[in-house]
Amino acid sequence: MNQAVEKNFLDIASNRHLDWLESEAIHIMREVAAECSNPALLFSGGKDSVVLLRIAEKAFRPGSFPFPLVHIDTGHNFPEVMVFRDKKVAQLGEHLIVGSVEDSIQRGSVRLRNPLSDSRNAAQAVTLLETIATHKFDACIGGARRDEEKARAKERIFSFRDEFDQWNPKAQRPELWDLYNTRVHPGQNLRVFPISNWTELDVWQYIAREKLELPSIYFSHQRQVISRNGLLVPLTHLTPAKESETVETRTDFRNTIYWNPNVEVDKSGSKTRLMAVVGNLRGGIGAADQNKLDIIGFPFSISATFLKKNINSDPLQALGIIDGLLEICNDRGKELRIFMSMAFGNPYGDVYNKEVLSETIGKLNAKGIPEITLADTIGCPSPSQISETLEFLQAGFPRMQFGLHIHTRPHDAAAKLAAAWQAGCRSFDGVLNGIG
Repeated sequence: MNQAVEKNFLDIASNRHLDWLESEAIHIMREVAAECSNPALLFSGGKDSVVLLRIAEKAFRPGSFPFPLVHIDTGHNFPEVMVFRDKKVAQLGEHLIVGSVEDSIQRGSVRLRNPLSDSRNAAQAVTLLETIATHKFDACIGGARRDEEKARAKERIFSFRDEFDQWNPKAQRPELWDLYNTRVHPGQNLRVFPISNWTELDVWQYIAREKLELPSIYFSHQRQVISRNGLLVPLTHLTPAKESETVETRTDFRNTIYWNPNVEVDKSGSKTRLMAVVGNLRGGIGAADQNKLDIIGFPFSISATFLKKNINSDPLQALGIIDGLLEICNDRGKELRIFMSMAFGNPYGDVYNKEVLSETIGKLNAKGIPEITLADTIGCPSPSQISETLEFLQAGFPRMQFGLHIHTRPHDAAAKLAAAWQAGCRSFDGVLNGIG
């Protein structure tokens, strides 16, 4: 990572809210150790559990952890993750307990319709219960976060499970003023989520700030894959190539296009500028490191549903990402281009009108965003709606430049472009063989 960009990003990541989240998580960890008789920390080798390990270190070092580490092994994990798991445990000098889904299958407590091809992810729940029963754990510390999905959003930080390990949202305990009820009867247990209030952005910022090591699988690298049913399937002993399939060595998009140092892009004597569209700060840092790129794009929207589906963020989180991207672009001499999706309508049923659009663009204008590209996303606007919207926004924000990113059919493309041009728009997105 470029040193200037790294320093910039770490400055952003050092916000006080990270200190507050860390302090809360340490408090929760110590509460578990003080109140529970036989807890355990679930460690898979993923980014969230790596953060939990750092929290545990800050909570209990220089002593050892007051609980073992537990990993539920599906037997289908990538080798890089298993190597990282064992390396990390050895570095910490802590005790690791491994529950095996394969052992559960051999015992008959887990049955798969097709053992050779079925995913074992759902079967982990059975193996976890067996591991809890075997070792009589009364609390398991995990890395689940409320922002991940609706079910987890309902979880308390100390989530109570009954004798059958069932979770009843109506039986959960209040957690007013950060006071936690940890009492359980024999056979009952708790799931405890110290980073429940964290977002994914918080996790990545914390990893950067603490300089935490991650498994190599999180980073772009070459891997042998098979193209199967429209997907790229990794070549492993569990997913071997069929006779009719071809094994390819692929890298991800980042290494294949602009980030490949072997790809020469000569723009001398040309007005051509290259842009990469990113969905988070990590992507923005990678894009800023590339001299071949001139513009970093970010997909924003007046639609909360669009943001959740496309970049897994809510509007407030997305605005925070924009703040970070602005800092990165200013430091590296890049231009930040915001794509305003759903600028002409909202198919998800969220509230849409010109006032909502104007209010959202006003927030970006206050941040000093110089240009916004209005995107229709689904090809819904008429030529008159395009011109009316552009004229309305240009009157409200005379110093801001507005571009157009439209999806349209050939028969009305010219009329839409003409309407935008007559309304003063001079920036149009295009692709090879079409517009939008």
